[in-house]
Amino acid sequence: MPNRFSLASAGAGKTTKLVGDALGASEANRTVLVLTYTRNNQAEVIKKFREINGHVPHNVRVKGWFAFLLEDIIRPYQRSFFDQRILNVEFDEKDPHRRDRYTLPGRAEIIHGRMNPRHYLVNRKAHTTYISKLAVKICIARKSGRGRNATYDPTQRLSAIYDLVIIDEVQDLVGWDFNLLELIIKASPIELHCVGDFRQTVYQTSHAAKGPRTALQKKQWFRSMNFECTNQNHSYRCIQSICDLADSVHEHEAYAPTESLAGKVPESLEGHVGAFYVSEESFPTYMARYNPLILRWSKRSRPDQSIGYVCQNFGESKGSTYDRVLIFPTPAIIQFLLGNPMPLRNSPEALNKLYVAITRARYSVAFLMDEAPRRDDVSIWRPVENGDL
Repeated sequence: MPNRFSLASAGAGKTTKLVGDALGASEANRTVLVLTYTRNNQAEVIKKFREINGHVPHNVRVKGWFAFLLEDIIRPYQRSFFDQRILNVEFDEKDPHRRDRYTLPGRAEIIHGRMNPRHYLVNRKAHTTYISKLAVKICIARKSGRGRNATYDPTQRLSAIYDLVIIDEVQDLVGWDFNLLELIIKASPIELHCVGDFRQTVYQTSHAAKGPRTALQKKQWFRSMNFECTNQNHSYRCIQSICDLADSVHEHEAYAPTESLAGKVPESLEGHVGAFYVSEESFPTYMARYNPLILRWSKRSRPDQSIGYVCQNFGESKGSTYDRVLIFPTPAIIQFLLGNPMPLRNSPEALNKLYVAITRARYSVAFLMDEAPRRDDVSIWRPVENGDL
């Protein structure tokens, strides 16, 4: 079977599909590993297994990406490189080898011809920025003998354990992660299924500068590795007008249009659907009438308007679904809504977070702003006595 990559739009039901694929392989007596980066998504995958099958089958394992690297590749062979057991991972908020513009001394990868533990580890924990690099180096080394020279081949060991590896939210992988996948592809018969959406890249596994990092670079990597690439360009979550608005965020990147498969809007909600501007003056009335979830860039965004309401940051909302959302726009988002997309396009993170925020909504998405609208697909909302204008 060919390795497969599926580009899945927000709300496409990718978790349901990948769980279905895993269950099908399980019933065929294949051993399956399902990998994903965030703990929240691991919980969602396990929840979906239980919804569909009642439990996770005995021959299916669900792991986080870092747990996979540590447990399946690094720890079985770590004594060939380090004197002590690696206890866990150290989550890096930035490159741990740099402070301001300077590289810290004593952090080189090789010192006196030997692997330098300080390049990869701190307090017996593996830096998340370099853990995939360490996994790659271990796979390449392939020593023989005993002790430090123990015989091993990590990729062959993986193929003896797993028949199929499914990677969810593959857009979160960067740099050395892809080098590791390439080694697995070239050195083992394991089948890879990867699912993700580059428009929803709000987290990444590493702060290192190594590519592929951009959506274009990752797309090119999948093509170069001869993956069978397909589009799940539909949404069971969002109505068509919200799909269209979300598509416009990345319209310069030539993604396939998203088709709504959301079905009929419930009668109780059909009086207010689509995208809207809400003024500061109308904000309290709008919140009282529709009670949307507020989405914001961070906790520092409009704290004056957040008190008493349920709020989430853009990134934290990923994977969630709500009937209605209201967005506190950043200056770049305001410019996008006013017809100037360039400030938003200068920041892939901002582009992706706006796409995630819009696609949390089933039926309505609103933006809190007083500026005059410049888009035909976003209406001005005004409170009236018996409904909306």
